[in-house]
Amino acid sequence: MNPASGQPTVIVLGAPVTPTSSGSDGRLALHDQSELRGAARHARLVLPGTIGEVIARELTAYADFGRRFQSDPLIDRLAQQVLAIRPSEPGSP
Repeated sequence: MNPASGQPTVIVLGAPVTPTSSGSDGRLALHDQSELRGAARHARLVLPGTIGEVIARELTAYADFGRRFQSDPLIDRLAQQVLAIRPSEPGSP
């Protein structure tokens, strides 16, 4: 249990993942929407071509629609993994 949010914490690939908070209608809290949109922008920067675009669209759609269609932590894990990718240094391959 995450003491700050009261949300359950799940261990995924050795890292703690706290599912985003949502209202009774499935909408995400504004800070969670903002974090997902930030992860979407980051995906476009660090992942080349189509894969970055697809991931960015999925994260943005989830930010817009929330947990209305699914309630598992997959998108939360995806956002955390995308944000963990470091941008390439200028001049490196």
